[in-house]
Amino acid sequence: MRKLFLALLLIALPVCALAQTELELEASPDDTLGIKWPALGGDWDDENKVGSGSTTFGRGYVSGNIDTWTFLRYESLIPFASKMIIAKLRFKASASNSGDFNTTIYRLVPDTKWDGAGYTLGNYATCSALLLIFKFGTSVAWNNVEVWTVDNWYDSPEIPGLFQELIDASGYTYGDPIGLMVDDGDGVHAPHDERRSPYQWDSGAHDKGTKAVVTFEPWGEIMVIGGYKVRDGELVYFGY
Repeated sequence: MRKLFLALLLIALPVCALAQTELELEASPDDTLGIKWPALGGDWDDENKVGSGSTTFGRGYVSGNIDTWTFLRYESLIPFASKMIIAKLRFKASASNSGDFNTTIYRLVPDTKWDGAGYTLGNYATCSALLLIFKFGTSVAWNNVEVWTVDNWYDSPEIPGLFQELIDASGYTYGDPIGLMVDDGDGVHAPHDERRSPYQWDSGAHDKGTKAVVTFEPWGEIMVIGGYKVRDGELVYFGY
């Protein structure tokens, strides 16, 4: 009976064309690289490289095994009660890399540091400190990362759900920051080089940093009707 009620409700709701907005969110000046590699003594050194010209994610071998993570932050210029249509990261390669591997994109939990002053060395002096930032449970797999050639642009898989979670969150305000991490992936170490190296914001004229490309349209607030969550005539499920 409830299903019939919901079906009749959805049929009765008006359908109208909604204007879509497309944006390129620019990289923030504190986009950064977390890198770890074995020191001569066999222990792990760790470092947070802000302002190094490029970031890296994946695993490789450069005078020792390395694991690398890329941390990004954007001002979310998306109004509350919007519906995400498209969202993806757009990287410009600072180097040519060809090793095969899979990686994952995560959204970071605000901690009053990265969502305040950012990924500064004052907030996170080491890579280990960066890796302690909590991540939300939802993530997006990036499998079979394609070969990169220096100075070409490359897109990540679609990640609209990560942005949708942010703008649906209680207390969300237009312009709130979204923090993302691309992890070190499942590649192997020596003698392979399974990494991808995008430019940082601070490289050159600040036009090479990783962009977040988003498309969204107006969307009503979530209502509970007959025990179902409904928004603009559509059922809403957790983990949109």
